[in-house]
This record gives sequence, structure tokens and C-alpha cells, in this order.
Amino acid sequence: MKIICMQSKGDRKMVKQSLDIYKRDLKTIFTNYAVLITVIALCILPSLYAWINIKASWDPYASDATSRIKVAVVNNDQGSSLNGKEINLGQEVVDELKKNTLLGWCFLDEETAMRDLKEGKVYANIIIPKDFSESLTSLVTNTIKEAQIRYIVNEKLNAIAPKITDKGATGIQNTVSEKVVSTVSDIVLSIAKDLGVEIGDVVLPKLLEIENALNKAKGQFIETNHFIDRTQQEVENLDQFLNQLIDYMPNVKKILGDVEHTSNSIEDFVHTAQTGVQNLAPTIQKDIVLVKELSEEIYSDVESLENFLKSADEKAPEIAENLLNKVEGLEQLTQSMMALFKGVAPVIQNDAMTNAISQLEDVNSLMSQIKEDLTTFNNSLGQTGGSDFTTLTNIKTLLSDLNNIATTLDENFEANIMDKINGIFNQIDSNIKDGKQVLVDIEGALPEVSNLIQEAQSLAQTGESGLGKIKDIIPTLEDKLVQLTKQIHQVNTNQDLKEFLNLVRTNVQQRTQFLAHSINIKEEVIFPMGNYGSQMTPFYSTLASWVGLTLLVSIISVDKKGEYTSNEIYFGRLLTYITITMIQGLIIALGDLYLLKIYCLRPWLFIMSMLYITITFTIIIYSLVSVFGNIGKVTAIVLMILQVAGSGGTFPVQLTSKFFIAINPFLPFSYAISLLRETIGGVTQSIFLRDIAVLGGIIVMMILISVLLKKYMNRLLGKFVHKFEEGDL
Repeated sequence: MKIICMQSKGDRKMVKQSLDIYKRDLKTIFTNYAVLITVIALCILPSLYAWINIKASWDPYASDATSRIKVAVVNNDQGSSLNGKEINLGQEVVDELKKNTLLGWCFLDEETAMRDLKEGKVYANIIIPKDFSESLTSLVTNTIKEAQIRYIVNEKLNAIAPKITDKGATGIQNTVSEKVVSTVSDIVLSIAKDLGVEIGDVVLPKLLEIENALNKAKGQFIETNHFIDRTQQEVENLDQFLNQLIDYMPNVKKILGDVEHTSNSIEDFVHTAQTGVQNLAPTIQKDIVLVKELSEEIYSDVESLENFLKSADEKAPEIAENLLNKVEGLEQLTQSMMALFKGVAPVIQNDAMTNAISQLEDVNSLMSQIKEDLTTFNNSLGQTGGSDFTTLTNIKTLLSDLNNIATTLDENFEANIMDKINGIFNQIDSNIKDGKQVLVDIEGALPEVSNLIQEAQSLAQTGESGLGKIKDIIPTLEDKLVQLTKQIHQVNTNQDLKEFLNLVRTNVQQRTQFLAHSINIKEEVIFPMGNYGSQMTPFYSTLASWVGLTLLVSIISVDKKGEYTSNEIYFGRLLTYITITMIQGLIIALGDLYLLKIYCLRPWLFIMSMLYITITFTIIIYSLVSVFGNIGKVTAIVLMILQVAGSGGTFPVQLTSKFFIAINPFLPFSYAISLLRETIGGVTQSIFLRDIAVLGGIIVMMILISVLLKKYMNRLLGKFVHKFEEGDL
């Protein structure tokens, strides 16, 4: 009991003495103007460091900022013609870029552009070759030639600028793809529309006219039979009727000639369309094979990324960025194939095309999942805990599924798609030939019909004696006309032909727009951070607090003269440090919120978290210097250097070396930056509580180390410090 009372009395004395040191420090600050000015400067300087850096990086990727990055565009395209229409896709690209504010586009000749690139006046050159339009429009010819755009970048000028100009080059590629699809599909669909209009407005009405004429002739035959049965005295009327038929036969022959000419035009169109599909088939199959090869290449890159991440190779960030670009390129390729198949599907409707589209939809679904997983992985590089190889394993599984689907599509393309498509065209061609044969049969029968009519007329003229023979001829003639009428009626009432004509004659512009813009991407963001400056605020505010403390321990001593124990000095002077650093943290936080006006969902929680971080850093640095002296100051500086690179404040820590990935979970910056990010973008309770708990644990650990070691370490290092002071340096 006596021991407990003595311990309690000793604790009260330590608290009293510590408070006495704290009061004396405050009195010194407010009574000595030199000390007061120094303390005020120490409170303000860290905030200036944070504010200047945050403001300098406020929004470097906004269009008003990136538009100051000059990129030269050289258009050498000489244009081309397609179906009698003059096209210059290079000029269309230039016109689109003039409306684009993403980069500072400069439109120069090639010599000037290359000189400016070498002299650093522009960051990159984009050169459109003279055969650009000709190559792109070769899609609808027998000789397909891939178009190329030269993209030349000067990487010596800046580390970040080439990454921004790369995005500009990718945007140009997307613009060109849209223009090509829109131009080619518009021309093809317009030709089909014109042909459909000619068939619907010219051919079918003529066939209907013939059918009506033949039906009328059939009715005349019935009256003729009755006429013969009634009386032989009406032979003269019969002769007159036969004369009318003979007069009408040349008109029938002329109409049949017009119909045959139009049928030849239809047959030529079908042959042209079939040839175009067959020419396009190798390109489609090549794209399917390219999907397989790219999926295998990306699979190999994912394995390489795993190896680089495991070995912490410095090339891992570059591989991760290139991997995402390849996935985006593969996604654009599969989307283009999907747009092409869907554009053809309304014209060629069969199970093979439906299955192909379903497989491509599965491919696009896998691509979206791969891109989402890869993006999530790259974004997670900034989190603690090292690389998540489970995500990479999932991506490899998805790539294997994608490769299997592409393999199946490649194996079935020729037999199950192209053969069936060719079968449809062959069926159409066969129907057209059958129709032409009907017309030939009709035309071949006309002389026979004319002869029969003339024979009937001759017999009619012989008088009553020939009526019996005429009566025998008329049924044969009537049967011929009935057969011809049925054949023409089949053409006029063919439902497939009407549906085809309705398809090609309507919505040409809408179908063209669909092929050019078949897919829209909807972007969603969780935990938005406002702008780049707000995103960098946690890092620069945390770093400013640490820098302020290193200045503070360099100017204000951690020791106190007088009859005090080591623990009394430690806690007494610690209160002084905490008071000053809390003012530092408060100024930093208020300036971030109300001077810079950063984006922040929880302003008061941001302020309290900043004060909590400041107290944590104060106890860390103060304890190091209080226990270890100058060695503690050096340790604080070394810790700052390590934390700048290893905390993930700027780039994801997974992009750094293996050493920094290993020490990241043990750095106070990692949890301080994470805590401020939670207050700015939105609180995830588990992360917020973890950061508070870890920083609290650091506080307890540093206080215990100081209480236990300060007395002995000060005594141990006293001789070293004394010897160093003798050096008069």
C-alpha cells in the first residue's frame, strides 16, 4: 500500500512538472517577440508547401491544360473516289480535330512539323499519308490495303506528355474507323436502295400490267367459246376479236423485253453483292484469327506482368499500361466485328448468322469483364497489401474462355456461316434464273400463240366450215395463257421479294448511323474526388505536416534546462510541440478547404483527421529526436524520403520496386494519406477505422519506447554529442 501511494505521488509530481514546462514554454513564446515570430513562421510555412503543390497540380488533364500541349498534324491525303463520289477522309479527320480541344493541334506541312518536333516546339507529329483515303476505301474492292497513320513522338521533352499524346492518337484512330464505316455503309446501302426503288416502281408494275392483260384475254376466250356455240353467223365478230389479239401481241413482247432487261440488272446486283461478301470474308476471318492471337498475346503479357510484379521489376508499370492498351485495342476490334455482323444480319437472316452474333456478344462480354478486371487491378495498385494476383488469374481464365470462343468461331466460320450465306445468295440467284426462265418461256410461247391466233383467224375466214377446227384450237390457246398468267402471278405475289425491297428502300441513314456508332460506353464513378488537385491533397498535406515537424525539431530544442527528470522533460516539451503542430495542421486543413476550395464530402472530418495525423507525426518525430538526438533527426529525414516513394501517394505503390512494396504497410504515410482520402471521397468504415487504429498504435508504441529508453539513450549518446560539439562544426 505504501508503494502504491509513493508511485501515485510520483506520478502527480511528473504531471505537475510537465505542465510547469509547458506553461514556461508558452510564456516564453508570448513574451519573446523573436520566438513568437519564429513560431508563427513555423506554423505557416508547411501550409505554403502544401498549397503551392496542390494548386500547381490542380487539374493538369483538363482540356484547357492539355490544349497547351502542341501536336502537329500533317495531311498528305490526296483523296479517292468511291461509286462516283469523291472522298477525302484525311481532310475529314483534320476538320474533326479543328473542333477538338483535347490537345493543341497544329496543322503544318511535313517539313515544318519534323523541324518543330526536333526543336521541341511540338511534342508529337501525326502524319496522314497520301494514299490514306484510297487504302481505307479498298474495303469494297478486290484488293484490300491497310491504311496507316505515322505517329512520331519526342520522348526527350517530358515524361508525361507522350502518354497524353498517345491518347490523342488513339482518338484519331477511333474517328477514322467511324468515318470509314459510315462512308462505306452509306454508299452500299444507297445503291441497294436505288435498285430496290427501280424494281418496286418499274418492274413490278409492268409485270402486273401483263398479268391483267392476260386475265382479260382469258375472259375473252370464254366469250369466244359461247360465241361459237351460239351461232356460226358471228364469225365476223370472232375475226375482229382475233385481229385485236394479233395487234396486242407486239405490246406484250415489248413489255416482256423490258422485264427481262430489269431481271438482268437484278442478277448483276446479286452477283456483285455475293462477290463483295466473299471478298470481305477473308478479312472477317483474319480479324477472328487476330482476336485469337491477341488474346494469346495478352495472356502471355499477363503472365509476364505476374513475373515482373513478383520480382518487383521496374518495367511492371509500363507492362501494365501496355496491357490495358492492348485490351482496349482488342475490345475495339471485337466491337467493330459485332457492328459489321449486326449490320449484315437484317439482310441475311439465318441461324448461322444468329449464332455468330451470339458468339461475338459473348466475346464482347468477356472483353468488358477483362477490361473491368484489369482496370480494377491497375487501380488497386495504389492500395496496400501488395499485388492481387487473384485478379490476374481471373483475367487469364477469361482470356482462355475468349480464346476458346474465337477458336470455335474461326472453325465454324467457313462451313456454318459463309457456306450458308453463299447458299442464300445461290438460292436468290436460282430464283432469279427461274424467273428469267419463266420470261423466256413466255417469250418463246408468244410466236406459238401468234401462230395459233393467225391460224384461228384463217379458219374463221373460211366461214362456217372452219368453226369446228377453231373450236379445237381455242382450248389449247387458252391453256397456254392460263399457264403464263399463273407464272407471272407467282412473281407479283412473292412475299420474300416484297420484304427484301422494303428492307433496302427504308431507313438507309439510320442503318448507316448504326454501323458507325453501334456501341456507346456508359462510364460510372464511385467515390468521385472532384479533380486532380483534390486527389493529390492527401499526399501533399501529409507531406507538408512531416516537413513542418522536421523544421520544428531543427529550430526548437527537445530538451529543457532545470531540475527535471527525463520523462518530465519528454511530456512537458511534447505538449509544446503538439500545440504548435496542431496549429500547423489546422492552417493546412482550413487552407485546403476554404482557400483552395478542394472537393471534400466531409470537411469537419477532414479537419479532425488532419489534426489526428499531425499529433501522430509529432509524437513520432519528437520521440525520435528526444531519445536519439541528431540521429533521430536524420532518421526522420530518411523516413520522409522512404515514405514519399513508398506510400502510394502519387503513383500506385505496385508500380514501384519490390523494396517499397514490402515496406508500404509499415509506413505512417500509407495510413495518413488513406485516412484523408476517406474524408474527401467518401468514407468506407472498415478502411477509416483501420487507419485510425494503426496511427493510434504508432502513438502508443512511440510513447512507450520514449518512456523506457529516453533516460538511458540520452546518457549513452551524451558522450558522443559532447565529442561532436568539440569539433566546433
